[in-house]
Amino acid sequence: MSKANVAVAGKKNVVLLPVADLVMKYDVRKQLNEDRVIFFMELYESGESVPPIEVVRGTMVIHEGRHRKAALDRLGRKHAECVLVEPMEFVDQLMDAFGKNVSDSPFPPTRADVIFVMRQLLENDVSHAEVNKRFAKFYQPSHVRKLMKAATALVSSSRMNKAKNAVAHAGVTPEVAAKQHRVNVDTLRDEITGVKRRRRSLDISEIKREISNRHKGNSQRNIAVFRDLLDKFEDGETSAKSVLDVLLHVQRINTEAGKRVNSWIERFEALKGSVKAKS
Repeated sequence: MSKANVAVAGKKNVVLLPVADLVMKYDVRKQLNEDRVIFFMELYESGESVPPIEVVRGTMVIHEGRHRKAALDRLGRKHAECVLVEPMEFVDQLMDAFGKNVSDSPFPPTRADVIFVMRQLLENDVSHAEVNKRFAKFYQPSHVRKLMKAATALVSSSRMNKAKNAVAHAGVTPEVAAKQHRVNVDTLRDEITGVKRRRRSLDISEIKREISNRHKGNSQRNIAVFRDLLDKFEDGETSAKSVLDVLLHVQRINTEAGKRVNSWIERFEALKGSVKAKS
């Protein structure tokens, strides 16, 4: 560490560290934001000033700056400007990094990011009360409770899956697996034997039919509005500018709706890869 710790002239407390040696051991983002990585790549390439990456003193662990590290990697840069931060307990480190992403980043953490951080805390045996307290400084209590419910469900599901795998592949009894992974032994037995009632399968045809009916209803209402507008224009009761303004407004709404669907498709494709990796 000390050999690579080279001070940067004219920049107080900034040192150069090898990009290849910087590692992530904890993170407050569930996944990289590609736009953010490209944004930093362009800043680096144009010679703009970029905040240094924060690295835990005495280590090569990134405290804050995952997207800058990714940008430097893609550009093939050998060294990164870094500032050293003092080591802390895991929970404090995680929440400090999260707080900086909330207050200092133009891209605040997403809902998935918040749940991701909450889950890490719960998996490290931080109590629900403490997690609620930690996040109360950033969000309203009602919102924190809602996100905590989602994080708790994920932790419970993960523990149950690990317990089932232990019984199936490690040869341990349900009692031992339940104790190891902190799940209810009766619930575990039900999961193993299939006694638990399964969720009713989705009727995809019904879902598509409902969406089509809603779309058809909206389309019919829009047609009625358009017909009325054209009649009023023909009768001189409204201007061409007003008619065009309404038509372009609907066109913008439909374009935005298409973009939102594309966004859901992208999220689904990313989720498919994650599900395949776990299966």
